[in-house]
Amino acid sequence: MYKNDFYKELHGIVCDYDYILVKCVRTQLNRWTKIYELPLNAMCKVRQSPQQLFYSFYKDIALAELKAYILIEYGLMIHRVTRNLHFYKRRMNLLRNYDELTERALKTLSDVVEKADRVLFRCDPPLQKGNITSNVDEIRFFNLRETLSDVKANKVVTGVRFVKSNRVFHLQIQQGQLLPRGFINASTVEWKPVSSYEIDDLNIQERVDYHALSKRSHALDLDEVMKTDDKTFIVTGVRFRVVDGHLNLQVHLSKFDFLKGELVNSIWHSKENAHNRQQIVLTPPVNSSQPLSKDNQYLEFTLEDNPQKTVPIIDVQEVASDPSVPLAGIGIYYRASGFVAPKIISYDILSYLSVIAN
Repeated sequence: MYKNDFYKELHGIVCDYDYILVKCVRTQLNRWTKIYELPLNAMCKVRQSPQQLFYSFYKDIALAELKAYILIEYGLMIHRVTRNLHFYKRRMNLLRNYDELTERALKTLSDVVEKADRVLFRCDPPLQKGNITSNVDEIRFFNLRETLSDVKANKVVTGVRFVKSNRVFHLQIQQGQLLPRGFINASTVEWKPVSSYEIDDLNIQERVDYHALSKRSHALDLDEVMKTDDKTFIVTGVRFRVVDGHLNLQVHLSKFDFLKGELVNSIWHSKENAHNRQQIVLTPPVNSSQPLSKDNQYLEFTLEDNPQKTVPIIDVQEVASDPSVPLAGIGIYYRASGFVAPKIISYDILSYLSVIAN
């Protein structure tokens, strides 16, 4: 029995020619779903959220099947030129089978991506200078100024990372031009420069431009910030604010037209239930990238050099998918290795599958 080398080369899958494609896709996607139920093995190797990875796999398969359909259609056209009497019947059977195949494959994709996670984060970096900031005196100041993508140029946020400039930590954004159907113009993707300043510069004010950690105010909220009741919003900016002594993340969201790729209205969005937060107890770091925090928790930075206490480490790795996609939200989390880092939530493809299929 012949095997399809295309699938083997592209995804490591062996599908028989007489194997129904949708069954092959279902088998592979279900296997990947089980892989992603494991903590980090697969997540650390790719720069796509599970949902984004499943969709990329589906697109590759669908494109290959479309090419095959076109080639067969071309072959049937040759039969027509040679006056083959069975041309019309064979062509209609081909079209019907292709439509059924496409419909069932799309249903399989819908079933899988509905359960797939949309969160992307980075695993622990090599512990080298430049990758981390662990000195107590170096984690003091956080920028409070807003950072917005160039909305007038139809650019949206596609990634984030912590950067330190003049002792102040900024949440820097990666941006790219939004195109129709949720695509990003790859040639426009860039890291937007941060608004750098010195804390003792003229007209720079604490609690306005920056937040200084102190014994009374040294907590960081750990959230995933996005609109859960309306999936037509994507991220166009970020900023920190201080709420009841807690450093709290806000996300700038813009409503967008999926088919046109145009941004409409914008709002600032954040978690408002600070009084009901649970403090996460910092434990000695272990060699694991496993996230420990959950939504609506917070941690407290240790401000004195005490060997009995744990100081969270700021992870300055970039968090961005490849290829770039619009984001539904951004979060801050804490993991077992002692790192505090950002994470991104890709926009929900499931909401637009019916549009994509047409």
